[in-house]
Amino acid sequence: MGRLLDSLTLPVEKQRHPVLMNAIYLWSCFISRPEPLCQHEEHYLALALDALRDALRLGDKVIDIIQGSCLLSTYFLANGRILEGSYHASAAAALAVQSGLQFNVSYDEQGWACDTQEPLI
Repeated sequence: MGRLLDSLTLPVEKQRHPVLMNAIYLWSCFISRPEPLCQHEEHYLALALDALRDALRLGDKVIDIIQGSCLLSTYFLANGRILEGSYHASAAAALAVQSGLQFNVSYDEQGWACDTQEPLI
């Protein structure tokens, strides 16, 4: 949580991708139900989906795109929108494989880590 908050003060080019941030905001609205924030769900859903289209076109910050797609998938599944949820889950998995994330992954004491020498983003 601290790293995410700290990232908001970074220069725009170093911040998390908008697809991930809007998916996080969407989930914040979702879990606030029935509080007033839930009225903004459709707004952040639209922003996240728009940012996803742009992200896939540009292909930058792939990890953020995958994480955002996963959050969108679980959001749709949690709302009973099975077709949309499975679509985004499949898209995230395909993007992860296309990015080579299935290679050189090991488990260390801090959690899952990638052993590649080159940055993935």
